[in-house]
Amino acid sequence: MTGADAASVPHVFTVPAGRPLADAVAAEVLAPRLMPAAAPERLLLLLPTRRACLAMREALLRQSGGRPLLAPRILPIGDLDPDGDALDGDLGWAEATLPVLPPAIAPLRRQLLLATQIRARKDLPVSAAQALRLAAALARLIDLAHTERVGFDRLADLVPDRLAGHWQRTLDFLAIVTEAWPQILADEGTLDPADRRDRMLSALARAWGERPPDVPVWVVGSTGSIPATAELMAAVARLPQGRVVLPGLDRGLDDESWEGLDESHPQAGLKRLLETLKIARTEVADWPLPPPPRDERPPPDRSRLIREAMRPPATTDAWRDISGISKHDLEGLTRLDCATDREEAAAIAVAMREVLSEKGRTCALITADRTLARRVEAALGAWQIEVDDSAGRPLGRTGVGSFLRLVADAAAARLGPLALLSLLKHPLCGALKRRADLARWVRRLDVLLRGPRPAPGLEGLSRAVLDAAPDGRADVEVLDLVDGVAGFLRPLTEAFAGGPAPAVDLIRAHLRAAAALAGDSEQSGDDRLWRGDDGEQAARLFAELLEVAENLPALDPADYPLWISELLAQEVVRPSHGAHPRLFLWGTLEARLQTADLVILGGLNEG
Repeated sequence: MTGADAASVPHVFTVPAGRPLADAVAAEVLAPRLMPAAAPERLLLLLPTRRACLAMREALLRQSGGRPLLAPRILPIGDLDPDGDALDGDLGWAEATLPVLPPAIAPLRRQLLLATQIRARKDLPVSAAQALRLAAALARLIDLAHTERVGFDRLADLVPDRLAGHWQRTLDFLAIVTEAWPQILADEGTLDPADRRDRMLSALARAWGERPPDVPVWVVGSTGSIPATAELMAAVARLPQGRVVLPGLDRGLDDESWEGLDESHPQAGLKRLLETLKIARTEVADWPLPPPPRDERPPPDRSRLIREAMRPPATTDAWRDISGISKHDLEGLTRLDCATDREEAAAIAVAMREVLSEKGRTCALITADRTLARRVEAALGAWQIEVDDSAGRPLGRTGVGSFLRLVADAAAARLGPLALLSLLKHPLCGALKRRADLARWVRRLDVLLRGPRPAPGLEGLSRAVLDAAPDGRADVEVLDLVDGVAGFLRPLTEAFAGGPAPAVDLIRAHLRAAAALAGDSEQSGDDRLWRGDDGEQAARLFAELLEVAENLPALDPADYPLWISELLAQEVVRPSHGAHPRLFLWGTLEARLQTADLVILGGLNEG
């Protein structure tokens, strides 16, 4: 076969569902059977997510038996960038065909700029926090439009005439996106992140079509749900050294059912991808699978069972003959019906905890239900087990994030008892005291403040402590604590006392108060506050906020606590260590390419 012939035949493969895709690819990297052997370090592997990249690295380690090796370059598809360090000359960048793209606008900056546009509308009275939430929704809409390659020019035609009045109000609001936002991007000299990714992947697909890279390029585990990704996969499939490895393509489904798949079917995305690749299902080849260990029983083949369970309604008459499904196919499969969500979470946590009693076994919960995931996480926490959650945790729910929220709340409440005591009881609150002394004084303050709500501010709080003292004897230590905390909070309480203030001034006052309160008898507030995964994430957030906030309009101090809480809730912290190495919580996307000894599906009820 000539080079031209080889390039004209798409190199598309599939690994059956239920078999570890990452291990199959890793085995081929280390011991090639499909193509001439090449040094692994010359190979570029493109995967759908960062979590999938981590799974591929772990699979390479397993397949190599732990031996040192020069690993391939492994990247998420969305991280391909001609201006980055990940790509170099041997990947075939054709300078004449690659446009110079402006940088992507930072997500936080985009959200704050959109929120400013929302609050500027006279017909939409919203708070600063509400504007942030609406801005986040608009940002998702913008990215979705770029991802799906659709414009906003036909919005007016989306609804029937009888609803035109209601829709017109929506269109007036969306003018922020259709009219104001393009001009803002032009002034900023940036692109929306999804728009830049789309342009970059399209340019790369064209460049590789004109000048194939000198190294093997494999796209692994992607379903091409994003049009630009599918376009790149089509280019890679026709490279002389290109390979596209699909996850679990069902080639056993009859043609009538295949042609009648609707968008809700699990195979619909792969069907659409094959149409983009211009390849028939029968032309997709089997990816070679590594042999199972000698002492391990082959896993049951559940492909027929899954195929029939997911069969399209139009061909369910085929259920009259399901003789190909045996009891062996159900071996190891358990269905558990739970009466409540709480019972479901408890059952899952017990199953995950039980796995830890067997040496080396792993367990993963796959769910799209974040409430269920949090309940399972909390149930495992009762056993002091911290589970590896692929979705991370909102910064506002971490130690540092919750402390920063409580500082703002206490200042806004003008030292109100509930807000003040919540702050003082937080583990990060040091107030320049020894922890044992602080805890004892806070307990005494708690007792003294039980009664009528005191007047706001330091004077009202001090008077309440004096009035509640037994026999009229003042608790000097508690009064000293109250006076000290009021002093630490003074930068923020003074900023809150006036009218609308520049957002940057409120942020700086917040940071000064938080750092002062976090210090204890041994460490400064900065040393205690900005360390650990959550502290570092909070430091990055506030550094970016200070940079962007210079150009923001004045903020009503009464809005600040909810405004900053909204920003903290949107940031995600992914712990770099501390999670149990054998227990995982995965979303449905992050679960791709992953494997575990026990896999639990939760919260996936349909119908």
